[in-house]
Amino acid sequence: MLRQHISSYAKRGGITNKDYLKSVLSYFVSSLIAIAMIIYIGYHLISGLGQDITTVAANIDTYVESITFNAYIMRDEETLYTASNGTLNRLVADGEKVAAGCAVADLYSMGDTNLRAVIEEIDEKIEALVSVTKSASYSLLSDIHKIDAQISEILRRIRKDTAERNIGDTLLASKELLAVINRRQLITGESDGFDDEIVELSRRREELISRMSGLATTVKTTKHGFYFYETDGFEKIFNARKIPDLTVEGFYELINSEPKQNPSEKGFAAGKMVYDYIWYAAVPTERGLLDYFTEGQLYNVTFTGSGTSLSMNLDSIILSESDDDPRAVLIFSSTVMPRGFDYTRMQQISVDVASYTGLRVPLSAIRIENGVRGVYILYGDTVYYRRINIILKREGYVLCSEDPLAGDDSQKDESPEAKIPYLKLYDTIITQGKNLHDGKIIK
Repeated sequence: MLRQHISSYAKRGGITNKDYLKSVLSYFVSSLIAIAMIIYIGYHLISGLGQDITTVAANIDTYVESITFNAYIMRDEETLYTASNGTLNRLVADGEKVAAGCAVADLYSMGDTNLRAVIEEIDEKIEALVSVTKSASYSLLSDIHKIDAQISEILRRIRKDTAERNIGDTLLASKELLAVINRRQLITGESDGFDDEIVELSRRREELISRMSGLATTVKTTKHGFYFYETDGFEKIFNARKIPDLTVEGFYELINSEPKQNPSEKGFAAGKMVYDYIWYAAVPTERGLLDYFTEGQLYNVTFTGSGTSLSMNLDSIILSESDDDPRAVLIFSSTVMPRGFDYTRMQQISVDVASYTGLRVPLSAIRIENGVRGVYILYGDTVYYRRINIILKREGYVLCSEDPLAGDDSQKDESPEAKIPYLKLYDTIITQGKNLHDGKIIK
C-alpha cells in the first residue's frame, strides 16, 4: 500500500527516484527503533512483576574446635618373662581380666624356627580386625570426611618418615593406615565385615599350634590385672607410677629413651600385665595453648588411628620450672578400657576444646543496611530485614546467636537498630536477590 502511494506520488512528479530510496530507508530504520523500544520496555515491565531469588532456612548448626597432639600412653604395666625362648600359645584373650596365679600362655620349646613369628603375626592380624570391627560399629556415615582427613594425614606422615628413613615409624603408620581404610570400608558398606577372615586366621593359628611340641613352661600371673599380648620395651619407662613426680624435663627424657626389650637376665617377653583400670595419655604441648585447658575438666579425646572417642579427665597440667621454657605437659586419664582398644605407645589424638552452636547463615546472605549487619528474609511474599549477632565465622558461613537479650528486661536497648528484630530459627533467609528492601513485595 505504502509502495503504491509513493509510486503514485512519484508519477505526479512529487519525488525523484533518489528521494524515494531515502524515504524507504528512513521508514525501515524508524521501524527497527520502535521494535527495539517495545522489547526494552517489555523486558523491564516483566522484570518488575517478579524477582529471581534463592533462599535457605535458618537452622541450628554446631562447630567443634579441636587441636591435634601426639599422646603417649602410660599405664601401671609389668612385662611377663619366660626363662627360655620358644613359641607362645596364649590361653586368654588380649586385654582379658585375669586373677592372680592364672595361666595366660604356654611356652613350647620345639617347632619350626619361624613358627613363633608367624603365630604372633596372625595374633596381630586378628586383634587388628576385631578392633576395626568394634570401632566401626560406633561410627556413622557422617564421619567419612573425618576418616578421609585421617587417611590424608597418615599418608603425609608416611611420605615424611620415608624421606627421613624412619623405617620404624613408617611401619607403624602403615599399620594405622590399613586399620583406618578397613574401618572406612565397613562404614560405607564396601565390606560386609571381617568375620570370615578372622575365622580363617584362627583356623590357621590352631594348625600351627598343633605342630608345636615340647611344653617347656606355663606363664602364670602373680597378681590380678589385665593381660595384654604386645610388649614394646617401654613398660617401665612410660609407667603410670611416675606421673605424681613427673616434670616437663623428665617427660622429655622419657620420650628420648630407648626401649628395653627382652633383657637377657630375665628371659623373653611373654606379654604384660596391667594392674590398674585407670590409664593415662600424656600430651606434650606449649604454654600458648593452655588457655584452652582447665584442670579437672572432661574433654572429648579422639584417637585418630582407630577413630575411638573417649571422655577423658584432665588430671594435671605440668609446667617447666623456668618461665622461659614454653613447654608443658597435659595428663589426661580414663577409667574406660574399650575392648580391642589400640594401646600403641605413641599415637595421634584430637582434643575438642570448644563448641559453638548457632543459626547457620551463608556469607552470601549478609548485608549491612544503615550500619546494621543483618540478612533479608522472606515471609509470605514480603521481604523483611533481620539483625544477626555473629559468634563464629568459618569458610562460607557464620554461626549467629538468636536475640542475646531475649527475656532480659534489665538490659533494654533503646537504640534505633533495636527496632530491627533478630533472625530466628526457621526464618527463610534470602541468599540471592536484587534491589531488596524491607517491606518489598515479591510477586
